[in-house]
Amino acid sequence: MKNFRQFRFGLILIALVIVACLVWTLSHHHDSKQATPSGEAVLARQEREERMTKILDNQRRYPERIRAIRELPLKVENEDLCKLLSYLESPLPERGREEALVSLNEIMEQLRLKGRATPEYGICLARIMLNPDSNEVVRDYAVQHAFDWMIDSERIAAKPGGDSIHTLADRELLVGAIASVLDAADVQDGSAWGTTLNALRNFRKWTVSPEEAESLFEENAEKIRSVAKAEEASYVGNRVAAIQALTELEDRQESLRIVRRLLSDPNAPVYAQLSAIAVLGVIGTDQDQKNLTQIAKQDRRMRYAAEGAIVKLEKRNDAVNGAQ
Repeated sequence: MKNFRQFRFGLILIALVIVACLVWTLSHHHDSKQATPSGEAVLARQEREERMTKILDNQRRYPERIRAIRELPLKVENEDLCKLLSYLESPLPERGREEALVSLNEIMEQLRLKGRATPEYGICLARIMLNPDSNEVVRDYAVQHAFDWMIDSERIAAKPGGDSIHTLADRELLVGAIASVLDAADVQDGSAWGTTLNALRNFRKWTVSPEEAESLFEENAEKIRSVAKAEEASYVGNRVAAIQALTELEDRQESLRIVRRLLSDPNAPVYAQLSAIAVLGVIGTDQDQKNLTQIAKQDRRMRYAAEGAIVKLEKRNDAVNGAQ
């Protein structure tokens, strides 16, 4: 299994290099054909360079940088796009790390929203996810934007005359990188595994092709259950994500056994029990609804969560009864 994982990592990295080389060659060839710039073009270039300086200079004031990022045009020049993507993969500065993280997330967001989520963008996100030296928060951002990118592509393709903003190969590349994060991330240290699970749940909800997400959940079912049951020590956020992901697994009865056991365990942490309650709101039975009613009456810490889960169960039952 370990050799297979290493082989898969190798294939993904080789694919990244090949596609990156093709993209660079095509863009360089296109740029070489451009005519001599006019005075207006020179002025526009100066404005572009000033904007890029504000964006990429870690010493600039935070509001100024964010404003410059949000003022990126709908068509970002290839030269600027390369600089932005390179910045996303650069090490964080020693000073102003929090501001830099916000700027990185904003760049990912604006490039995606403004239609510049090109193949190079997807390659960049995949490299961040696969690089073991990537900052944990930046990797979390990359995972979330990768899922959003795939959803955006589906929405654009569904419109009359619409076309996908990336190819099937790009999608497979990102799905492979996401699978590698789930496979390799350390559940005991860091949030990457939990963030990926949460994003995968949201992706399954909105995608027109949930088969990919369903397959990833089942491939990781044993690990999800293990972390949810705390059979291995884990980062709090990862355990919460694992408990909530129990709703996505095919074996609902096993998921119910896990969350019921959590709620009956007086030593279980409150955060785990609150997550278990949320799961019951999705897959619970009539008996679970009775138990939630008792929890809402007896434990003020979990009252609102229990009441919310009861409302969800009642809506689900009403929908089922109405369909009959």
